[in-house]
Amino acid sequence: MPVISSNTSGITLTSGANVISVNSGVTITASVPFTGNNAYCIYGGGSAWAQIQNNGVISNTASNVVSTGVGASIELRSTIYASNLIINGSSGRITNRYGDGIEILAPAAAPSEVVNSGFISAGQRGVHLWEGLLFNQATGTIIGGEAGVEVDRYWGTLVNSGTIASAPSGAGVALFTGGWVTNTASATITGGVWGVKLYGATSGGVTNAGTIAGSGGIFLGAGGTVTNTGTITGSGGTAVQVGGTVASTVVGYGGAVFNGGIVGRTAVNDTLELGLGSGVGTVSGGITNFQTVNVSGGASWKLTGATTGNSHFYVDGTLTNAGSIAGSIQLRGGVLTNAASASIVASGPGNIGAIGAPFGGTVTNAGTIIGNFGVDLQSLFGFGTLINAGTITGSGGTAVYLGGNTDVVVDPGAVFNGVVKGSTRSGDVNMLDLASGGSTGTLSGLGTSSPTSEP
Repeated sequence: MPVISSNTSGITLTSGANVISVNSGVTITASVPFTGNNAYCIYGGGSAWAQIQNNGVISNTASNVVSTGVGASIELRSTIYASNLIINGSSGRITNRYGDGIEILAPAAAPSEVVNSGFISAGQRGVHLWEGLLFNQATGTIIGGEAGVEVDRYWGTLVNSGTIASAPSGAGVALFTGGWVTNTASATITGGVWGVKLYGATSGGVTNAGTIAGSGGIFLGAGGTVTNTGTITGSGGTAVQVGGTVASTVVGYGGAVFNGGIVGRTAVNDTLELGLGSGVGTVSGGITNFQTVNVSGGASWKLTGATTGNSHFYVDGTLTNAGSIAGSIQLRGGVLTNAASASIVASGPGNIGAIGAPFGGTVTNAGTIIGNFGVDLQSLFGFGTLINAGTITGSGGTAVYLGGNTDVVVDPGAVFNGVVKGSTRSGDVNMLDLASGGSTGTLSGLGTSSPTSEP
């Protein structure tokens, strides 16, 4: 295997296979353009392809005064179907002040792979591929001005266990024609505009167990799937946004954090799955235009911010609303808490209620609940409990429906704007408990309902 000891003017690879090893302590530099108007430390084009192992320093110090810009530190432009592989070891450093760190431009389906355990820093893109695989190991760092990693012609796959970052105007990872990004536990992807951005007309996905952050967290231009067990932060207010026309799914597991909103589309049936995991999951910026939101059994989630777009929640686990929800909620044996100053306002087609609990469950309200009916606690398949210390309004005249085995606890200061209706059905047991306290609650009406009058 050839070993390069030193070079200051760049290396051009020969046709066919090139296997190169740059040992620790060795430096390859390029400061003067030698291929066209670009400067490269290592260049291969045409029928040349390479497997490069770097444990030294590869540094492009050329200026960007030439008209066509500055080349990459390592540039492979194969026109044949061949396997290009670049491995940057833990002691390896690849830098470029103005251009790309690594650039591999190969035909469709030609295997291109980069494995980084060292340091890559570039003025444009840390790593730029037309297509291929990139593995950034736990000791690896990739920094780019426009993007840490960019794949812009075909499908790209990235597994990050280290650090990837861009300048304030760039994206940590940018995939232009679809792909998949996996960010493992303790790994970080940071972008100025987006942490991870998937452009184009091809859907893709992101699996995050670490940290992804930017002014926006993740953008899926053509839809796809986001799975989060870590932290996704959009400092500008959006943690995840999906575009395109493909129905998309965002999945969070307990303990996951969405710092910012989760934004879908009005004309597409997007789904948000809030699943079981370790601890309480949080969505801090509200949910927009996700038609279905499922809270899994055993899971615990807290929402803040404004949820809009007629989302319909199905709650088997525990959901705490500390913001505002415009939509509807169905308890399926789950637990719902509407915090003080929080609101749930029925929104959707027809005269719908705010909360229903046909399979039982517990509703604790310290805020505001408003709907054609406020709470339908006709729990035919389980026990239903309503604890009210806030205000429940039924604009259609009924604040609460009771049926099956139910218990309504009225805490001090509670207000029911509308009738609280029990059931006359044989075998139903409806209880009303008036709690003691220093303030006075208000009931505007009490009555009974038969099964035929249920909403």
